[in-house]
Amino acid sequence: MKTLHENRTRMLFSSILFISIFILITSTSAGTLKLGVIAPLSGPAASWGKSITEGVELAIDELAKAGGLSVKGEKYDVKIIPYDDKYTGAAAVQAANRLISVDKVNIIFGSIGSASVLAFKPVTEKAKVLVFSNGFSRKILTPDTEYMFRVTITSAESGKLLIPYVVKRANVKRVALLGPNDESGQDLSATDAEQYKKLGVEILYNEFYERAQQDFYPQMTKIISLNPDLIDTSASSPGTTGLLAKQARDLGFKGAFLTPAGFYAQPVFEVAGKAADDFYYTNINLHSPNPKMLTFLKKYKDFFGRECDKTWTPVIYDMAKLLFQLVEKNGSTDSTVLKNALEKIGTFETAVGKTYFSGKETYGVDRQIMYPLWIFVFRDGKENPIEAITP
Repeated sequence: MKTLHENRTRMLFSSILFISIFILITSTSAGTLKLGVIAPLSGPAASWGKSITEGVELAIDELAKAGGLSVKGEKYDVKIIPYDDKYTGAAAVQAANRLISVDKVNIIFGSIGSASVLAFKPVTEKAKVLVFSNGFSRKILTPDTEYMFRVTITSAESGKLLIPYVVKRANVKRVALLGPNDESGQDLSATDAEQYKKLGVEILYNEFYERAQQDFYPQMTKIISLNPDLIDTSASSPGTTGLLAKQARDLGFKGAFLTPAGFYAQPVFEVAGKAADDFYYTNINLHSPNPKMLTFLKKYKDFFGRECDKTWTPVIYDMAKLLFQLVEKNGSTDSTVLKNALEKIGTFETAVGKTYFSGKETYGVDRQIMYPLWIFVFRDGKENPIEAITP
Protein backbone atom coordinates (compact mmCIF):
# COMPACT_ATOMS: atom_id res chain seq x y z
CA MET A 1 0.00 0.00 0.00
CA LYS A 2 2.87 2.30 0.81
CA THR A 3 4.39 1.76 -2.61
CA LEU A 4 1.05 2.44 -4.30
CA HIS A 5 0.63 5.60 -2.24
CA GLU A 6 4.13 6.75 -3.11
CA ASN A 7 3.50 6.10 -6.81
CA ARG A 8 0.28 8.10 -6.72
CA THR A 9 2.06 10.93 -4.91
CA ARG A 10 4.85 10.97 -7.46
CA MET A 11 2.32 10.94 -10.33
CA LEU A 12 0.36 13.80 -8.78
CA PHE A 13 3.54 15.81 -8.21
CA SER A 14 4.66 15.18 -11.81
CA SER A 15 1.28 16.26 -13.14
CA ILE A 16 1.32 19.45 -11.10
CA LEU A 17 4.89 20.17 -12.20
CA PHE A 18 4.02 19.58 -15.88
CA ILE A 19 0.97 21.85 -15.69
CA SER A 20 2.98 24.55 -13.91
CA ILE A 21 5.73 24.45 -16.53
CA PHE A 22 3.13 24.48 -19.36
CA ILE A 23 1.38 27.52 -17.89
CA LEU A 24 4.70 29.27 -17.38
CA ILE A 25 5.79 28.61 -20.98
CA THR A 26 2.50 29.54 -22.61
CA SER A 27 1.67 32.62 -20.54
CA THR A 28 5.02 34.32 -20.02
CA SER A 29 5.94 37.22 -22.28
CA ALA A 30 8.79 39.68 -22.15
CA GLY A 31 6.42 42.63 -22.21
CA THR A 32 3.32 44.15 -23.75
CA LEU A 33 3.09 46.49 -26.70
CA LYS A 34 0.10 48.71 -25.96
CA LEU A 35 -1.60 50.47 -28.86
CA GLY A 36 -3.84 53.35 -27.89
CA VAL A 37 -6.80 54.44 -30.00
CA ILE A 38 -8.46 57.84 -29.73
CA ALA A 39 -11.55 58.07 -31.92
CA PRO A 40 -15.25 58.93 -31.97
CA LEU A 41 -16.80 55.62 -30.91
CA SER A 42 -20.31 56.99 -30.35
CA GLY A 43 -22.55 59.45 -32.18
CA PRO A 44 -22.81 60.25 -35.92
CA ALA A 45 -19.06 59.74 -36.51
CA ALA A 46 -18.89 56.33 -34.79
CA SER A 47 -18.43 54.47 -38.08
CA TRP A 48 -15.28 56.53 -38.69
CA GLY A 49 -13.97 55.70 -35.24
CA LYS A 50 -14.76 52.01 -35.51
CA SER A 51 -12.86 51.81 -38.79
CA ILE A 52 -9.75 52.58 -36.73
CA THR A 53 -10.39 50.12 -33.88
CA GLU A 54 -11.38 47.34 -36.27
CA GLY A 55 -8.22 47.73 -38.34
CA VAL A 56 -6.02 47.51 -35.26
CA GLU A 57 -8.00 44.59 -33.79
CA LEU A 58 -7.75 42.58 -37.01
CA ALA A 59 -3.99 43.15 -37.28
CA ILE A 60 -3.50 42.05 -33.66
CA ASP A 61 -5.56 38.90 -34.23
CA GLU A 62 -3.56 38.03 -37.35
CA LEU A 63 -0.31 38.60 -35.47
CA ALA A 64 -1.43 36.31 -32.62
CA LYS A 65 -2.37 33.54 -35.06
CA ALA A 66 1.07 33.83 -36.68
CA GLY A 67 2.83 33.27 -33.36
CA GLY A 68 2.85 36.72 -31.82
CA LEU A 69 5.25 39.66 -31.78
CA SER A 70 8.94 38.78 -31.47
CA VAL A 71 11.38 41.41 -30.19
CA LYS A 72 14.99 40.23 -30.15
CA GLY A 73 13.81 36.67 -29.77
CA GLU A 74 11.38 37.42 -26.92
CA LYS A 75 7.61 37.29 -27.25
CA TYR A 76 5.53 40.37 -26.58
CA ASP A 77 1.78 40.59 -26.04
CA VAL A 78 -0.05 43.24 -28.08
CA LYS A 79 -3.03 45.04 -26.57
CA ILE A 80 -5.42 47.70 -27.90
CA ILE A 81 -6.65 50.39 -25.50
CA PRO A 82 -9.43 52.49 -27.12
CA TYR A 83 -10.99 55.70 -25.82
CA ASP A 84 -14.01 57.56 -27.17
CA ASP A 85 -13.18 61.21 -27.80
CA LYS A 86 -16.82 61.96 -28.76
CA TYR A 87 -15.37 64.08 -31.58
CA THR A 88 -14.28 66.76 -29.09
CA GLY A 89 -10.88 68.20 -28.31
CA ALA A 90 -11.42 68.13 -24.54
CA ALA A 91 -12.20 64.40 -24.46
CA ALA A 92 -9.29 63.71 -26.82
CA VAL A 93 -6.80 65.48 -24.55
CA GLN A 94 -8.17 63.58 -21.56
CA ALA A 95 -7.76 60.31 -23.47
CA ALA A 96 -4.20 61.16 -24.56
CA ASN A 97 -3.15 62.07 -21.03
CA ARG A 98 -4.61 58.85 -19.66
CA LEU A 99 -3.00 56.72 -22.37
CA ILE A 100 0.41 58.27 -21.69
CA SER A 101 0.35 58.68 -17.90
CA VAL A 102 -1.79 55.74 -16.76
CA ASP A 103 -1.68 53.16 -19.55
CA LYS A 104 1.98 53.89 -20.44
CA VAL A 105 1.26 53.92 -24.18
CA ASN A 106 3.79 55.32 -26.66
CA ILE A 107 1.89 54.57 -29.89
CA ILE A 108 -1.58 55.94 -30.71
CA PHE A 109 -3.92 55.47 -33.67
CA GLY A 110 -6.39 58.33 -34.33
CA SER A 111 -8.22 60.49 -34.05
CA ILE A 112 -10.29 61.23 -37.14
CA GLY A 113 -11.41 64.62 -35.78
CA SER A 114 -9.03 67.49 -36.56
CA ALA A 115 -10.08 69.32 -33.40
CA SER A 116 -9.16 66.22 -31.41
CA VAL A 117 -5.77 65.73 -33.05
CA LEU A 118 -4.80 69.39 -32.79
CA ALA A 119 -5.84 69.42 -29.12
CA PHE A 120 -3.71 66.44 -28.11
CA LYS A 121 -0.81 66.99 -30.55
CA PRO A 122 1.23 69.16 -28.09
CA VAL A 123 0.81 66.43 -25.46
CA THR A 124 1.88 63.54 -27.69
CA GLU A 125 4.74 65.43 -29.34
CA LYS A 126 6.18 66.43 -25.97
CA ALA A 127 5.94 62.83 -24.72
CA LYS A 128 7.46 61.50 -27.99
CA VAL A 129 4.41 59.35 -28.68
CA LEU A 130 4.18 57.97 -32.22
CA VAL A 131 0.76 58.91 -33.65
CA PHE A 132 -0.98 57.52 -36.74
CA SER A 133 -3.56 60.28 -37.12
CA ASN A 134 -6.54 60.69 -39.46
CA GLY A 135 -7.55 64.32 -38.96
CA PHE A 136 -7.85 66.34 -42.18
CA SER A 137 -6.68 69.79 -41.04
CA ARG A 138 -3.59 71.12 -42.80
CA LYS A 139 -2.37 72.34 -39.37
CA ILE A 140 -1.85 68.78 -38.16
CA LEU A 141 1.30 68.28 -40.23
CA THR A 142 3.81 71.12 -39.93
CA PRO A 143 7.59 71.37 -40.41
CA ASP A 144 8.16 70.97 -36.66
CA THR A 145 6.01 67.81 -36.45
CA GLU A 146 8.19 64.86 -35.45
CA TYR A 147 6.09 61.99 -34.11
CA MET A 148 2.86 62.30 -36.08
CA PHE A 149 2.09 60.58 -39.39
CA ARG A 150 -1.25 61.06 -41.16
CA VAL A 151 -2.58 57.76 -42.51
CA THR A 152 -5.56 58.98 -44.50
CA ILE A 153 -5.63 61.07 -47.66
CA THR A 154 -7.24 64.46 -47.04
CA SER A 155 -9.29 66.77 -49.20
CA ALA A 156 -6.12 68.78 -49.85
CA GLU A 157 -4.97 65.81 -51.93
CA SER A 158 -8.21 64.30 -53.23
CA GLY A 159 -10.17 67.52 -53.76
CA LYS A 160 -7.76 68.70 -56.44
CA LEU A 161 -8.91 65.77 -58.57
CA LEU A 162 -12.49 65.16 -57.40
CA ILE A 163 -13.84 68.70 -57.63
CA PRO A 164 -12.71 69.45 -61.22
CA TYR A 165 -14.07 66.06 -62.30
CA VAL A 166 -17.52 66.64 -60.77
CA VAL A 167 -17.73 70.27 -61.90
CA LYS A 168 -17.19 69.15 -65.48
CA ARG A 169 -19.32 65.97 -65.33
CA ALA A 170 -22.32 67.62 -63.60
CA ASN A 171 -21.93 70.99 -65.37
CA VAL A 172 -21.64 72.82 -62.04
CA LYS A 173 -21.83 76.61 -62.20
CA ARG A 174 -23.01 77.35 -58.64
CA VAL A 175 -22.15 75.58 -55.38
CA ALA A 176 -23.27 75.76 -51.74
CA LEU A 177 -21.04 74.51 -48.92
CA LEU A 178 -22.38 73.44 -45.52
CA GLY A 179 -20.00 71.89 -43.00
CA PRO A 180 -19.44 71.33 -39.28
CA ASN A 181 -18.35 74.32 -37.20
CA ASP A 182 -15.01 72.95 -36.04
CA GLU A 183 -11.44 72.66 -37.27
CA SER A 184 -12.27 69.81 -39.67
CA GLY A 185 -15.20 71.60 -41.30
CA GLN A 186 -13.60 75.03 -41.47
CA ASP A 187 -10.35 73.74 -42.95
CA LEU A 188 -11.99 71.38 -45.44
CA SER A 189 -14.55 73.97 -46.61
CA ALA A 190 -11.74 76.46 -47.16
CA THR A 191 -9.76 73.88 -49.14
CA ASP A 192 -12.76 73.05 -51.32
CA ALA A 193 -13.66 76.72 -51.80
CA GLU A 194 -10.17 77.33 -53.20
CA GLN A 195 -10.77 74.66 -55.83
CA TYR A 196 -14.20 76.01 -56.82
CA LYS A 197 -12.80 79.54 -57.20
CA LYS A 198 -9.99 78.28 -59.44
CA LEU A 199 -12.60 76.66 -61.68
CA GLY A 200 -14.76 79.78 -61.86
CA VAL A 201 -17.63 78.19 -59.89
CA GLU A 202 -19.78 80.72 -58.02
CA ILE A 203 -19.94 80.05 -54.27
CA LEU A 204 -23.49 80.93 -53.24
CA TYR A 205 -23.33 79.81 -49.62
CA ASN A 206 -20.50 78.76 -47.25
CA GLU A 207 -21.76 78.30 -43.71
CA PHE A 208 -21.44 75.91 -40.76
CA TYR A 209 -23.46 73.93 -38.21
CA GLU A 210 -22.76 72.44 -34.79
CA ARG A 211 -21.83 68.74 -34.72
CA ALA A 212 -24.83 67.78 -32.57
CA GLN A 213 -27.31 69.46 -34.95
CA GLN A 214 -29.91 67.28 -36.68
CA ASP A 215 -32.41 69.80 -38.08
CA PHE A 216 -30.95 71.34 -41.23
CA TYR A 217 -34.23 72.41 -42.84
CA PRO A 218 -33.75 76.17 -42.15
CA GLN A 219 -30.28 76.19 -43.72
CA MET A 220 -31.34 73.93 -46.58
CA THR A 221 -34.32 76.19 -47.29
CA LYS A 222 -31.92 79.12 -47.70
CA ILE A 223 -29.51 77.04 -49.83
CA ILE A 224 -32.18 75.74 -52.20
CA SER A 225 -33.61 79.23 -52.66
CA LEU A 226 -30.22 80.18 -54.15
CA ASN A 227 -30.56 77.40 -56.77
CA PRO A 228 -27.15 75.69 -56.54
CA ASP A 229 -26.13 72.91 -58.93
CA LEU A 230 -24.10 71.20 -56.20
CA ILE A 231 -24.12 70.95 -52.39
CA ASP A 232 -20.73 70.28 -50.79
CA THR A 233 -21.16 68.68 -47.34
CA SER A 234 -17.57 69.39 -46.29
CA ALA A 235 -16.33 67.29 -43.32
CA SER A 236 -19.76 66.00 -42.30
CA SER A 237 -19.78 62.58 -40.64
CA PRO A 238 -21.65 59.70 -42.35
CA GLY A 239 -24.72 59.95 -40.12
CA THR A 240 -24.98 63.71 -40.62
CA THR A 241 -24.29 63.41 -44.35
CA GLY A 242 -27.38 61.19 -44.62
CA LEU A 243 -29.49 63.81 -42.84
CA LEU A 244 -28.21 66.61 -45.08
CA ALA A 245 -29.03 64.66 -48.25
CA LYS A 246 -32.48 63.60 -47.02
CA GLN A 247 -33.54 67.04 -45.86
CA ALA A 248 -32.27 68.71 -49.04
CA ARG A 249 -34.25 66.26 -51.19
CA ASP A 250 -37.33 66.76 -48.97
CA LEU A 251 -37.18 70.44 -49.89
CA GLY A 252 -36.93 69.70 -53.60
CA PHE A 253 -33.19 69.81 -54.33
CA LYS A 254 -32.49 68.05 -57.66
CA GLY A 255 -28.75 68.62 -58.01
CA ALA A 256 -25.70 66.63 -56.97
CA PHE A 257 -23.82 66.31 -53.68
CA LEU A 258 -20.08 66.11 -53.08
CA THR A 259 -17.72 65.40 -50.22
CA PRO A 260 -14.00 64.67 -50.28
CA ALA A 261 -14.17 63.47 -46.66
CA GLY A 262 -14.95 59.94 -45.56
CA PHE A 263 -18.22 59.02 -47.29
CA TYR A 264 -19.32 55.65 -45.82
CA ALA A 265 -22.11 54.31 -48.00
CA GLN A 266 -23.98 52.09 -45.54
CA PRO A 267 -24.59 54.59 -42.70
CA VAL A 268 -25.45 57.32 -45.23
CA PHE A 269 -27.90 55.07 -47.07
CA GLU A 270 -29.51 53.92 -43.79
CA VAL A 271 -30.46 57.55 -43.08
CA ALA A 272 -31.00 58.99 -46.56
CA GLY A 273 -32.05 56.06 -48.74
CA LYS A 274 -32.78 57.16 -52.31
CA ALA A 275 -32.02 60.77 -51.35
CA ALA A 276 -28.30 59.96 -51.41
CA ASP A 277 -28.36 59.39 -55.19
CA ASP A 278 -25.86 61.47 -57.18
CA PHE A 279 -23.46 61.82 -54.26
CA TYR A 280 -19.86 62.09 -55.52
CA TYR A 281 -16.85 61.27 -53.38
CA THR A 282 -13.39 59.70 -53.40
CA ASN A 283 -12.59 56.53 -51.54
CA ILE A 284 -10.63 53.33 -51.44
CA ASN A 285 -12.10 50.67 -53.70
CA LEU A 286 -13.09 47.74 -51.49
CA HIS A 287 -14.01 45.83 -54.67
CA SER A 288 -10.48 45.98 -56.04
CA PRO A 289 -9.15 42.69 -57.49
CA ASN A 290 -5.83 43.35 -55.72
CA PRO A 291 -4.93 39.99 -54.06
CA LYS A 292 -3.97 41.81 -50.85
CA MET A 293 -7.41 43.43 -50.72
CA LEU A 294 -9.15 40.11 -51.32
CA THR A 295 -7.10 38.54 -48.52
CA PHE A 296 -7.92 41.42 -46.20
CA LEU A 297 -11.67 41.20 -46.93
CA LYS A 298 -11.70 37.46 -46.20
CA LYS A 299 -9.84 37.91 -42.92
CA TYR A 300 -12.18 40.74 -41.96
CA LYS A 301 -15.28 38.65 -42.62
CA ASP A 302 -13.85 35.63 -40.81
CA PHE A 303 -13.01 37.75 -37.76
CA PHE A 304 -16.01 40.10 -37.55
CA GLY A 305 -18.63 37.87 -39.19
CA ARG A 306 -19.71 40.50 -41.74
CA GLU A 307 -18.55 42.21 -44.90
CA CYS A 308 -16.23 45.21 -44.52
CA ASP A 309 -17.93 48.50 -45.41
CA LYS A 310 -15.40 50.85 -43.78
CA THR A 311 -12.87 51.97 -46.35
CA TRP A 312 -10.29 53.28 -43.87
CA THR A 313 -10.09 49.93 -42.07
CA PRO A 314 -7.73 48.23 -44.57
CA VAL A 315 -5.33 51.19 -44.34
CA ILE A 316 -5.31 51.11 -40.53
CA TYR A 317 -4.90 47.31 -40.65
CA ASP A 318 -1.89 47.60 -42.95
CA MET A 319 -0.34 50.40 -40.87
CA ALA A 320 -0.61 48.25 -37.74
CA LYS A 321 0.97 45.34 -39.64
CA LEU A 322 3.77 47.62 -40.86
CA LEU A 323 4.31 48.76 -37.28
CA PHE A 324 4.70 45.15 -36.10
CA GLN A 325 7.19 44.47 -38.89
CA LEU A 326 9.27 47.51 -37.91
CA VAL A 327 9.23 46.48 -34.25
CA GLU A 328 10.56 43.04 -35.14
CA LYS A 329 13.06 44.32 -37.71
CA ASN A 330 14.50 46.96 -35.38
CA GLY A 331 14.17 44.89 -32.21
CA SER A 332 12.49 47.72 -30.35
CA THR A 333 9.14 49.16 -29.29
CA ASP A 334 10.71 52.57 -28.67
CA SER A 335 8.73 55.31 -30.42
CA THR A 336 11.81 57.22 -31.60
CA VAL A 337 13.34 54.10 -33.14
CA LEU A 338 10.06 53.33 -34.91
CA LYS A 339 9.61 56.95 -36.04
CA ASN A 340 13.07 56.95 -37.58
CA ALA A 341 12.33 53.65 -39.34
CA LEU A 342 9.07 55.04 -40.79
CA GLU A 343 10.91 58.05 -42.18
CA LYS A 344 13.05 55.67 -44.26
CA ILE A 345 10.30 53.23 -45.27
CA GLY A 346 9.96 54.31 -48.92
CA THR A 347 7.21 52.65 -50.97
CA PHE A 348 5.43 49.64 -49.50
CA GLU A 349 2.58 47.41 -50.65
CA THR A 350 -0.80 47.47 -48.91
CA ALA A 351 -4.31 46.17 -49.61
CA VAL A 352 -5.07 49.42 -51.44
CA GLY A 353 -1.93 49.39 -53.62
CA LYS A 354 1.47 51.10 -53.60
CA THR A 355 1.70 53.32 -50.54
CA TYR A 356 4.26 55.87 -49.35
CA PHE A 357 4.63 59.01 -47.23
CA SER A 358 4.94 62.38 -48.93
CA GLY A 359 3.70 65.92 -48.31
CA LYS A 360 6.82 68.05 -47.90
CA GLU A 361 5.71 70.43 -50.64
CA THR A 362 2.34 71.02 -48.94
CA TYR A 363 3.10 70.57 -45.24
CA GLY A 364 6.87 70.97 -44.98
CA VAL A 365 7.28 67.37 -43.85
CA ASP A 366 6.93 63.94 -45.51
CA ARG A 367 4.39 62.42 -43.12
CA GLN A 368 1.28 62.43 -45.34
CA ILE A 369 0.26 58.99 -46.61
CA MET A 370 -0.41 58.54 -50.32
CA TYR A 371 -2.20 55.64 -52.00
CA PRO A 372 -4.54 55.03 -54.98
CA LEU A 373 -8.14 56.26 -54.77
CA TRP A 374 -11.29 56.01 -56.87
CA ILE A 375 -13.94 58.57 -57.72
CA PHE A 376 -17.38 57.14 -56.88
CA VAL A 377 -20.98 58.16 -57.36
CA PHE A 378 -23.65 56.71 -55.09
CA ARG A 379 -26.79 55.67 -56.95
CA ASP A 380 -29.66 53.18 -56.48
CA GLY A 381 -28.31 52.09 -53.11
CA LYS A 382 -24.90 51.18 -54.48
CA GLU A 383 -21.39 52.58 -54.74
CA ASN A 384 -20.46 52.99 -58.39
CA PRO A 385 -16.73 53.35 -59.10
CA ILE A 386 -16.13 55.75 -61.98
CA GLU A 387 -12.42 56.38 -62.33
CA ALA A 388 -9.14 55.53 -60.58
CA ILE A 389 -7.03 58.50 -59.50
CA THR A 390 -3.59 58.95 -57.95
CA PRO A 391 -3.39 62.00 -55.68
